[in-house]
Amino acid sequence: MSLATILAFALAILLLALTPGPGMLACIARALSAGLAPAFAVMAGTKLADLIFLSLAIAGMTGLSFAMGEWFVVVKIAGGGYLIWLGYRLWTRDPVVPVMGASGGKRGLLGDVLAGLTIGLSNPKVIMFFAALLPSFVDLTAIGARDILILVLLVLGIAIAVDAIAVMLAVRARRLCTTRSAMRRLNRLAGATMAALGVVVATR
Repeated sequence: MSLATILAFALAILLLALTPGPGMLACIARALSAGLAPAFAVMAGTKLADLIFLSLAIAGMTGLSFAMGEWFVVVKIAGGGYLIWLGYRLWTRDPVVPVMGASGGKRGLLGDVLAGLTIGLSNPKVIMFFAALLPSFVDLTAIGARDILILVLLVLGIAIAVDAIAVMLAVRARRLCTTRSAMRRLNRLAGATMAALGVVVATR
C-alpha cells in the first residue's frame, strides 16, 4: 500500500468512527453509569468484533453475513434484549455518588467485554462496509502480511482513539455529578440511552 492509499483509507475509517453507532453509544452509556474501566472493557469487546469482521472481509467471506442471516437475527435480538435489560437496571438502580477512582458495576470487566462483543457482532453492516471499502484500496487477491497489519492498525487505532475520547468526556460528565439526585438523573439518561439502543439493535 502506498502512503496516499494509507492516508485515504485512514480518512475513510475516521469518518466511519466519527459516526455514532451502537458500539460508541454503548461505551458512552457504560461510562456514564459505571466509569472508565467498564467503558473501556465494553470498547475492547466492540473492537474485537470489528477485528473479526475485518478479518472476514479480508478473507473474502462477506457472503457469510448472507449465508448466516438467521444467526445474525438471533444475535441481534439477543444483543438488543440484553441492552434493554441493562437499561432497565440502570433506570431503577439506587443512585450512588461516584468516588474518584471507583469503577462501579457488578458483572465484572469480562462481562463488559462480552457485552461489547455481542453489541459489535449484532451489527453485520460493518462487514459490508469493509467489503465495499477494501477493494478500493487493496488488491485482495494479492494482499500481503504487511498490508493486513497496516489495515488492522488503522482500523483499531482510529476507532479506539475516537471512542476513547467519547468515553473520557462521558466519565468527566459523570464525575461532575456530586449529589444523589444528579446521579439518579445520569443513571436514567444512561439507562434510556442503553434501552433505546437495544430497541434499535433488535429491530433494524
